[in-house]
Amino acid sequence: MALDWTFDAYGGFDGGLYSPWDLDDLVARKVLEAEGMARYRAPLIAEGGGLQCDGQGTLITTEQCLLNQNRNAHLGKAEVERQLGDFLGVDTIIWLPRGFAFDETDGHVDDIYCFVRPGVVALSWTDDREDTRSCARRGNPAFGPRCARPRLEVHRLPHPLPIETTAEESESIDRSDQTWARPVGNRVAASYVNYYPGNSVVVVPEFGSDLDVKAKQKLAELFPDHKIIGIENSREILLGGGNVACITLPVYAPQTRPEAA
Repeated sequence: MALDWTFDAYGGFDGGLYSPWDLDDLVARKVLEAEGMARYRAPLIAEGGGLQCDGQGTLITTEQCLLNQNRNAHLGKAEVERQLGDFLGVDTIIWLPRGFAFDETDGHVDDIYCFVRPGVVALSWTDDREDTRSCARRGNPAFGPRCARPRLEVHRLPHPLPIETTAEESESIDRSDQTWARPVGNRVAASYVNYYPGNSVVVVPEFGSDLDVKAKQKLAELFPDHKIIGIENSREILLGGGNVACITLPVYAPQTRPEAA
């Protein structure tokens, strides 16, 4: 059984990135039909990038995204939590108030936190208090070692240098439909935390700076049995929205329970 979230292009007609999105909302169904898998259509509006699960009942998300008025605010927090528990089997939900500033997805958590393994998370971090792109680091419990409960072991990954849309990149956007504009100088949500963890590799975005090396070194420490693969010039992915984690989807092996004694 696979879960098919309702999709509205990151906000529908209230801040969404483009329209129409009806065909996008059909993608999960078509993939599952091709794979011959059973499907459950969830009424909750959600995206994979807005949810981080550890596979053992704990989920991290942001109120800015999941409880946004352009998604599920009408349901109320308690009902959203109930549905997340029913759909994902989670019993612990860690709510962060918001994500990065200027994030066009309304605060996806996969730019801030990513589970390394149960109880251990990677956090995008900068000590530059003038960098407003690091979001509202001040006053946001997403940016501190005591942020999450239950207790999590938090490891900091360097936050990339500010990246802005160039004139050439802005002009290349296809505006033939109702696509959200990306003006010159627009800050984009770059993050090394937006990586893909596979069985034997970790695929991480690179942005052409010395911080690429530091980020990969830290990930090598966190994933000692994995090969760390950097994607050069992942800016091309970033300009389309999101990054490595956003264009991939891990398929986890089913949990096996030990036989009763």
